[in-house]
Amino acid sequence: MAGRLPALVASAAVGAAALLATGLVPAKVDRTNCTRVVVSSSTEKGDLVKQLADRYNRADRAVGGRCVQVDAYQLTSGRGLTQIKDGWRSPVDGQPRPHVWLPSTSLWVDLLEHQAVSPMVVWGRDKSIARSPLVFAMPRVMAEHLSGQVGEIRWEHLQRLANEGWGAFGKPEWGPFAMGKDSARLSSSGLAATISTYAAGIAKDGRSDYDDEALLDPDVISFVKNIESSVAYYDDDSVVFLGHLYREDRKGRDVPYISGMIMQEQMAFLYNSGAPTGKVADVGHNPEPNDPLVAVQPGEGTVMLDHPFAVLSNADSTVRAAARDFHDFLLEREQQEAFVATGFRRQDGKPQQGIADKVGDRDLKEVKLIKTPPAAAVEKILDGWDVARRRARVLLVLDVSGSMKELADPGSIHSATRLDVVKAAVERGLGLLDNDDEVGLWTFSSAADPAVPPYTEVVPISPVGAVKERLKTAVAALEPNGDTALYDTVRAARQEVLADLDRSKINAVVLLSDGADTSSRQVGKEQLLAESDATQLETSVRIFTIPFGHDADVATLAEIAAVSKAGSYDASNPVDIDQVFTRVFNHFFRNER
Repeated sequence: MAGRLPALVASAAVGAAALLATGLVPAKVDRTNCTRVVVSSSTEKGDLVKQLADRYNRADRAVGGRCVQVDAYQLTSGRGLTQIKDGWRSPVDGQPRPHVWLPSTSLWVDLLEHQAVSPMVVWGRDKSIARSPLVFAMPRVMAEHLSGQVGEIRWEHLQRLANEGWGAFGKPEWGPFAMGKDSARLSSSGLAATISTYAAGIAKDGRSDYDDEALLDPDVISFVKNIESSVAYYDDDSVVFLGHLYREDRKGRDVPYISGMIMQEQMAFLYNSGAPTGKVADVGHNPEPNDPLVAVQPGEGTVMLDHPFAVLSNADSTVRAAARDFHDFLLEREQQEAFVATGFRRQDGKPQQGIADKVGDRDLKEVKLIKTPPAAAVEKILDGWDVARRRARVLLVLDVSGSMKELADPGSIHSATRLDVVKAAVERGLGLLDNDDEVGLWTFSSAADPAVPPYTEVVPISPVGAVKERLKTAVAALEPNGDTALYDTVRAARQEVLADLDRSKINAVVLLSDGADTSSRQVGKEQLLAESDATQLETSVRIFTIPFGHDADVATLAEIAAVSKAGSYDASNPVDIDQVFTRVFNHFFRNER
């Protein structure tokens, strides 16, 4: 498939360009007093929904004699659920409280209605605007080999891979089986994948009901744990994994960087179209991967993500009418073709030839769907996932150089120092830890004596249950002083975690710094980057970085994270540090609820 663009992909490039066009349709409706509709979309379709909202706003449409202004934002579905349920008390990532919620699956809508005190969705729970099945996306070389060995690929084969590695299927040189998977509490693909693995475990005994007996069955729990044991780390958006995979693919590696990822079919389409980060504008413009992904629908069945259009109870009657008009607009042929051009199926969910060709679905087969659980059972599955998920071994490294005594918000007379703001965020983040995870704490600045390391082990890496209170006390007592020996500290922290690498856990460093390196003596930037390269996921340490404040070396911290196949999370605006710490901790620990 590489090197050629099927007609659908060619139209995707044209469609994307059209969506971004700036030409305006002359307005016939007075736009001085428009009905405003705020939309919060899931992230994988967020750019497209924004472009379609802009197209809608330029169209000559009116509802009740007034124009309509649709303002579209994006947020992961799980975070959207939490914010809506809690009343969306303040803007989240710049988003005001929405009138319309577009999660990836109605599973979230059902959870919202189950957990809310009063009804929160007034229309649209069953109104799909597009569909995309959950798939296990494997590099083609691996998918073809595995299917040649077993025929139809099933969850039970992935379980065996997780336990025994590729050697069990004749490819020991491919090493352990490493999987990318999003958090079940934040991501729709993560939630649907967890439900699918429970369903597969339950079905092994010929059952299909999600009752307590099935969900608490030791064999089912063991099956789910085995699958989770192969997860490299958890994310809230699959584009992070896809970005790393694409960069490694462009290097022409013999062995793929990762064995596969659980995601929507639509994301596999975008990856194979040269748009690994999910940006519509990249379709048809970047080189296609050398080893494209094959979208495998597990033989036991999968979940169809139905992308509902949920109008929320805070919308008054005028806004509800305007929202329904936007819904009808999205179902019109031109907008439905825009969804198809970016890898979604139309609202009826039927296979599309161009999409099937792009994701390696040679048979254009109908999706075999599993029975999805009711909301009460989904809650129990999520609680079970909290127990079954892969555990973490994390070293938290905090910059306590002299610049951390500066005000976090110099424009406010009531501002706390940078370090005080970080202390509060870390203490709240510690609440995400489970007792059987492991965590340690280092601080760093500089040392006057070259023989003295610039970092201090405040709390050694230990089970959380044994050191949680000690961690809180230690964080509260931190004081700023000295310069910034960034490179020396990152190198030493990585070596510390690597020295006692536990392959059964996610091994990582979380580094926060508010400045550039000013005093490292042992290693320079290029050598550090070379040493931190995570060529083999199962024998490497991911380094997640948090550039904090406006003086942070954002570019270098991003490079360190990228080369170690992790992520960098910008907190250059100190007021974002709480949300940033929560996002980073969600890679490893019990997710926010």
